[in-house]
Amino acid sequence: MVRFFTLLFFSFAWVASGFEEPTRLKHPRSMSVSVIVPCAACHFPLLLNLLEAYSTQSRLPDEVSISLSNCQNIKRSEIDRLEAGPWPFRLKIMRHHGKRTAGENRNWAKMQATGDLLIAQDADDIPHPKRVEIVKYAFDHYDIDHLVHSWAPGTDLEPLSLSVIPVYKSTAREIFAGLQTEHGTIPLHNGNICLAAEFAKRVRWDHIHDGQEDVRFNQLCYEKTQKTALIPLGLILYRADYSYFRYYKDD
Repeated sequence: MVRFFTLLFFSFAWVASGFEEPTRLKHPRSMSVSVIVPCAACHFPLLLNLLEAYSTQSRLPDEVSISLSNCQNIKRSEIDRLEAGPWPFRLKIMRHHGKRTAGENRNWAKMQATGDLLIAQDADDIPHPKRVEIVKYAFDHYDIDHLVHSWAPGTDLEPLSLSVIPVYKSTAREIFAGLQTEHGTIPLHNGNICLAAEFAKRVRWDHIHDGQEDVRFNQLCYEKTQKTALIPLGLILYRADYSYFRYYKDD
């Protein structure tokens, strides 16, 4: 399955014929990058591997901002040790006593982030080694506020060697139904999205935890801006077996 998606992604010339690029900036910028991570106590053990994955990115983030709920269920020394690193980026862990929904944690992580570009990252998924580089390229070269990309199933992310990064305008229809092409559907990830920090000040995730908060947030973004884009590449390894829904009642 992973190989099938990879072949689709590498053969994106057929996509370009039916989709337009966003407005390209006359003068590319260089945005600083914050990765924002909502995390429940049950997913705290996954953070070490996640931070190590971001430590080996082809382009390092400048900062990782984590909002951790139910921290009373974790030894303080373990949180301190993780935060102390050393890491090749700034790491901030906001600690909350008591339960927080994923939306609440995303909002807190967003609020304490200082980067020009915010890359959302679920604690239970794994980023492609070039995720930061590819997303940063899109925001540095195009006038966009909100970007989604695809995800890869399975257990491994395959290498991406691209001379041209495919960045296309998107609509709400594509976000929620996937990218429909004559070659099949490319799924898009509603949770692991990317936002210009200035735009992010105008939107918030709601605090309802029903599995649809990410969809509602993206719908809100599409109401607030037309500067939306997609990248039809699997930049996240989606690990459904680690889903927060399996632990929510107890965490």
